[in-house]
Amino acid sequence: MRRSRLKTWLSPILILAFLGAGEVEAQHPPTPPVPSSNGAEAMQALQAAERHYFQNDYEAAVRALSEYIAQYPDSPYLNQAYLRLGQSYDRLEEDAKARQAFAQAVALEPNDPLAMQAVSYWGNLYVRRYQYLEAAAMCETVMRTYPKTRAAEMAHYLLGNYYYAANRIEQAIQAYRSFLEEHVGSIYFRSAFRQLISLLLLDDRAAEAEAFLDRFLSDSPDDAQLIEQLAEVYRRQKRYEDAVRLLSGALAKRPNDTALWQALGEVYAEQGDRQAAREVWSQMAQHGEASYSTYQQLGMLYRRYEYFDEAAEAFRKAIQMQPGYAYLYIQLAEVYAIQGKREEALRVYLDALLQIGPIYANRASLVSALSELFPPERLKERLAEAEAKLRERSGQSQDANLILTLAELNLILGRVDQAIKDFERLAALFPDRGQLLVQYAQQYREAHDLRTARALYEAAVRLFPEASRDAALVDGVGRDRRAGRPMVGGLRRLPTGPGARPLRTDSRGGERPAASGPF
Repeated sequence: MRRSRLKTWLSPILILAFLGAGEVEAQHPPTPPVPSSNGAEAMQALQAAERHYFQNDYEAAVRALSEYIAQYPDSPYLNQAYLRLGQSYDRLEEDAKARQAFAQAVALEPNDPLAMQAVSYWGNLYVRRYQYLEAAAMCETVMRTYPKTRAAEMAHYLLGNYYYAANRIEQAIQAYRSFLEEHVGSIYFRSAFRQLISLLLLDDRAAEAEAFLDRFLSDSPDDAQLIEQLAEVYRRQKRYEDAVRLLSGALAKRPNDTALWQALGEVYAEQGDRQAAREVWSQMAQHGEASYSTYQQLGMLYRRYEYFDEAAEAFRKAIQMQPGYAYLYIQLAEVYAIQGKREEALRVYLDALLQIGPIYANRASLVSALSELFPPERLKERLAEAEAKLRERSGQSQDANLILTLAELNLILGRVDQAIKDFERLAALFPDRGQLLVQYAQQYREAHDLRTARALYEAAVRLFPEASRDAALVDGVGRDRRAGRPMVGGLRRLPTGPGARPLRTDSRGGERPAASGPF
């Protein structure tokens, strides 16, 4: 059969083309293969092997998937098995073996959608180590080895991303240009087109970007994305009247397109007509979908152009529509802080903690932002006052959010014993098996405050004996052995003494997007 024949020559090609002689490692046990199998049996066996992966038991997943590959060499799902094997090795940070597995998944079925996934995961192995040029070299090898396949399509798209991440702007531009010429029907066509125009503008080649857009607009004169990008070109050239004319004409045909309203407002704002910009942006909410995301987008626009009162109002409306999203509260509080209204910001954070629920990631990001609101001494004073008022309010309260907020405030204040008493009170109301305590302990361990971490672990085990398993999974440097990754969360570090500062959680999306996925 085809897969059996592939097995005889696949590994040597992959070694020469992708991996290099130094990375060859035996990864499958010598289990005797089953002569043949039907599709249903092979799928059931694969699902059983994959179950370990979905249960985050990656070492067991490697064993089970390796056995599956050896026992079902002619399985129609072999590429899926290799893909999942690569992901398992990735989680264990065994990059060489992960690369081998992803390469096998591509080679078996380069025109299968799973091959596109394999190329993307393969690239991520390099990206997480900032090895963008190595990722680009892998993509070029895939393109040469498997031309006119889906694997080559994905590799070609990612090639531009990787060159951009490596600050090789000209090579990125050429990669996107050739992608657009060779993959007209690709689902990544518009993304690549958008990135090409952005890079041409970044490289001060506005005339070239305009010519490129004009070429495509002649075929699709009502394409809103092309219109928006051409307006951006005009804006960069300070041709504000041309941009207004173009966008106004498009909005006459597409009055509910919020992206066009946003772009028109930005033209007015950069032109200096702040009143016109404000009026245009107010149309976004009237013509677009009345959702929290629309108001969040408005808030970010207003903030960017320093309409702070309007920004605060937009974020308040977003919170009314979606009160469970922590980052909306953080964005509102930051607007108040920029205006010097830190007491208003404090109220926002406390209100959020009192109603957002017990999800650790949400609460940790709020606590992290709160712990940066004032200078250390002022922070201690204001939080102590807030804690006292909430303590008086709590009485015999059964409000889990209130009691959890008290515990978190006491952690920030360094009152670990009192925080543990609050967690003990919370345990009777919210039996979470000690997960919150363990998660906060992990963050203190990452911050090298081992005394606080130990106290929280001990409290978790005392209150919930089953929490001992979670505590035992974390070693001395704060790593989760199940996933092979450093423990991460919104709360990076809490101040534990005068002058101590937490690591910042940026709620504004300022980081560059991951280079290996669609922009």
